[in-house]
Amino acid sequence: SRTSGSADSERKLASTSVWLKRSNLTSRHTIYAVNPAGSAGAANQITMVFENSGSNGDCITYNNGSVNRQSTSVYRDVSAWYHLCQIFDTTQSTAADRVKTYINGTLLTDINIGQDFSLNSNTAFGQTSVVHYLGRGGSTQYFDGYMAEIIFTVGQSVTVANFGETNDDGVWIPKKYTGAFGTNGFFIDGRDSSDLGDDESGNGNDFTSSGLAANDQVTDTPTDNYATWNAVDKGVVTLSNGNLDTILGADWAGVRSTFLIPTTGKWYWEITNTTLGYLQFIGLCDSNKTITNFNDGSTANRGWGYGSWFSTYNGNVTKYQSDVVSSGGTNWTGVPNPADGAVLMVAYDADNGSLWFGKAGTWFDSSGTANPATNTDPRFSSLNDGTEWFACWSASNTYAPVAKANFGQLGFAHTPPTGFSALSTANLPAPTIADGSTAFQT
Repeated sequence: SRTSGSADSERKLASTSVWLKRSNLTSRHTIYAVNPAGSAGAANQITMVFENSGSNGDCITYNNGSVNRQSTSVYRDVSAWYHLCQIFDTTQSTAADRVKTYINGTLLTDINIGQDFSLNSNTAFGQTSVVHYLGRGGSTQYFDGYMAEIIFTVGQSVTVANFGETNDDGVWIPKKYTGAFGTNGFFIDGRDSSDLGDDESGNGNDFTSSGLAANDQVTDTPTDNYATWNAVDKGVVTLSNGNLDTILGADWAGVRSTFLIPTTGKWYWEITNTTLGYLQFIGLCDSNKTITNFNDGSTANRGWGYGSWFSTYNGNVTKYQSDVVSSGGTNWTGVPNPADGAVLMVAYDADNGSLWFGKAGTWFDSSGTANPATNTDPRFSSLNDGTEWFACWSASNTYAPVAKANFGQLGFAHTPPTGFSALSTANLPAPTIADGSTAFQT
């Protein structure tokens, strides 16, 4: 949050630009708001809300009581980054042109509710002693997800092309903003983990953060998108912290990653158990695995996991291989138990379908000489059929197991084996069809 100074002469022109990756799709999630708990009129202006309810769409593009606009479209892909841009210009003679909202460079025209600013009226931006919020609108409407490249200008005539552009593959991508910001403008890029609200515009309009710490800075960005857990591909599982943390809340419920693992390459991720459960498993599953019931008894729907009995059940380490039902629940010998707080390592070689597990920097096998880089004694082998995902599940919700995943966006605790990479777009193979719009459209 930040309290603005006075710049009445600039309040007819304003713009917001921010890249967003959603996590939670329930209730209202406000991206940007001006004094949401304050006085009436323009000082109660909310510029962007994801609604996720009712007959209207997701986007309330602005709302200050008497002036509001809401689209019928929805934006519910939790694996994707969206670019939101709003241009305010109350000097425009056409009422509908006085605020324009763009998603990924495309102007929203599907307006279900619409009232407009009056000609030459002042917006709330830059009004004296008005609080501006990022990621909050009111006492409960917090944004749940990721933000990058947060830009705000006042008193400047800009277009969406100042903030993004279409590349040769037809994809809307970030573009460096080179214009002026105005008195109350700012640019927050999150580069300083000790000061996440630092303004890089040169104005010194820093924001004060609340509830954020250095480890809330991640390398997951619009230009290098990382896998997370998938909020729309899960059983009774509570997700938090950017869809990286899980609480498994039902027997045999699980969650898959947002990215399908490529059929080639070597992939690595980590997970830390903070509250052990009764038979909590970490591993892989295929696309057809019943995400609400991993113990579905099917030999066709496959999952492979390394898990732990709760300590009161004598600390046995257990494997679960659901394509051979009889091996489900078989104990492994000579394998360390994943105790509370231990960083568990998972490595998957898609070239030959080998799956590895380790703990606290040491890979394990029956002889204690495992080495994923040289393909020695994997815990599972011959898995790859091109439909594998990272997965997490539990046999019982009795102890509500809690775990924190890291697909690389937080920086790994241990060095991945030679040749293994994080599952992010920068490491994916080049797609056969570079310009998706040539093969698929809504």
